[in-house]
Amino acid sequence: MLPDVARRFALVCEKRSVYLRVHDAVFVQELVQNADQEKNSDLFAGDLEKDIQNLEETIFELSKEIDELISLGCILRSMDQGLIDFPGELRGERVFFAWKSGEKQIAFYRKRNSSGASAERISLG
Repeated sequence: MLPDVARRFALVCEKRSVYLRVHDAVFVQELVQNADQEKNSDLFAGDLEKDIQNLEETIFELSKEIDELISLGCILRSMDQGLIDFPGELRGERVFFAWKSGEKQIAFYRKRNSSGASAERISLG
């Protein structure tokens, strides 16, 4: 399941990056437009509405990618740190494997009934 989770998380990160860029552009445009409303009344006319629509579409796409991860049973613990738990089985016990984006293999897990505060290292012995 790890390759699928990693691929889907990469899509989430890509959509989030687009969202942040568009959000920042819209924010700057709003600041400039509000700061100099009379002087530049037509400067951003139309562009701001288009960018806000683009922002809304980006939010929708990001939400869709996150929903895909959740539909796999994953828990997105931190987008910034790339922390995801996903369901699995270890020695006959149902667990959540704890994965950090970029890791090649799973080294930690959480018991399904735990609060998720701490993860245990997987012992291969």
